[in-house]
Amino acid sequence: MAGNTAIIYEEAGTDPEVDRIVQEGGGGRTTIVAVPEPAEAARLAAEPADEGVQLIELYGGSETAWQAEFIEAVDARIPVGVVGYPKESRPA
Repeated sequence: MAGNTAIIYEEAGTDPEVDRIVQEGGGGRTTIVAVPEPAEAARLAAEPADEGVQLIELYGGSETAWQAEFIEAVDARIPVGVVGYPKESRPA
C-alpha cells in the first residue's frame, strides 16, 4: 500500500529523535520510532499528522492504558492500529 505510515514501539533508554528509521519505496514512506516510555509516545502524537502520516501502528506488547492515551492525543486525525500478542507469549 502506497502512503505514509508510522510504527511506534516502546523500548527503555531510547531517544525518539535519534532512534528512528525512515524507509521509502513504492510511492510511500514508513517511519519507525522507538520511545522510552508511554508518555513520550503521547507527546509525539501530533508529529505524524504534521508529516502527512495516514496510519499509525503501536507495536509490541504495549499496555492498553497508554494505547488509549496515544489514540486520544492523536484526536482521530489518523487511524491508529495496535499490533499485539498475548501476554502468555511474552517471557516471564
